[in-house]
Amino acid sequence: MSHIKCFSHSLGVLTIALFVHILMLLPIQSLEAANIGERFGDWMHECEAVAPNKTNCFISQTQVMKESGKLVVSIVMGKLGADRQPGILVTVPISIFLPSGVVAKIDEGKQFDLLLQKCFPAGCRATAALTTAQLRALKSGNKIFIAYKNTPRAEPIVLPVSLKGVTAGFAAIGM
Repeated sequence: MSHIKCFSHSLGVLTIALFVHILMLLPIQSLEAANIGERFGDWMHECEAVAPNKTNCFISQTQVMKESGKLVVSIVMGKLGADRQPGILVTVPISIFLPSGVVAKIDEGKQFDLLLQKCFPAGCRATAALTTAQLRALKSGNKIFIAYKNTPRAEPIVLPVSLKGVTAGFAAIGM
C-alpha cells in the first residue's frame, strides 16, 4: 500500500512539473504575436472568438464625432468570412441612402464598391474582398476614402481614413 501511495505522489509531482513547464513555454510564444489592443499607427489589433479555442484577428479604426460620440465610420480589415480571405468591413451611419451604396478608393486609385449587407441601430455594414493589388495599395498608401450619400440628390460624403500603420498591422495578423 505504501508503494502505491509513493507512486501516486510521484505521478502527481511529475504531472505538476510537466504542467508548470508547459506554462513557462506559453508566454515565450505569445510574446512573438501582437497583443490585443496594440496600436499600429492609427490602427488597432483586435481579435474575436469564433469557436472554442479559435480566434479571428484583424485591424480596425473607428472615427466618431467629437461632440456627440456618434459613429462617422468604422473599418475592419483582416481575413474575414468563412473562407478567411482578405477583406474589408465598413460600418457607416444608419442614415445613409441605401440605393447609392458605399464605395472606397485607396489614394488616387480605382474606386471599388462595397456590398451593403445589413443595417443595425449602430450603423450599416458593407464588405468587399480585397485583391492582391488592393492589399499592396493599402500597405503603400496614405489614405482610404469611404463615400456614401445621405439622400439621392446629395453630394457624396467622403471620409478620409489614414492608412498609417496598416503594413505593420497586416504583418501582425498574417496578411
